[in-house]
Amino acid sequence: MTSLERTTSWKMHRSLQSRTLIPLIEAELQAGKQVTFRVKGTSMRPFLWSNVTNITMIQPNDLLKRFDIVLYQNDQHQYVLHRIIRIKGTTLIIQGDALMNREIIALGSVIGVALSYETNHKNRQINQWHRFQAWLWHQLRFARRILLALIKRTWGKKYGE
Repeated sequence: MTSLERTTSWKMHRSLQSRTLIPLIEAELQAGKQVTFRVKGTSMRPFLWSNVTNITMIQPNDLLKRFDIVLYQNDQHQYVLHRIIRIKGTTLIIQGDALMNREIIALGSVIGVALSYETNHKNRQINQWHRFQAWLWHQLRFARRILLALIKRTWGKKYGE
């Protein structure tokens, strides 16, 4: 089976609401397929940009790593795409890159883990280099608001904001 046959992509001209799209994504991931979809929201800036970044997810395995990007369902039954900050046994501490608040979730809440993402035709793998960049961004959380304002002012127009 070719990678194209194993990959499902939702690059549609009209937007589907997450309550419609997420069950489709979850079913495809459980079938062992890769799923690519467009990111919505600003909580993962500066790495992922709303309506610009496409992210490719795979079914989570037992080897989730710190600073992986995961799709999960929280206690309010909302689907969220955020980053693992810490792993404690079967508990994950999750945080959006542009946020200060953290969330604690069970490992079983994770629906998918990011394999790669594409912004403006630049494909980036979630690898050790990406995790280092995420770690560095995490270390700069005390200055996050100022840095995000500068990033938005500098690159916001490029990314449609």
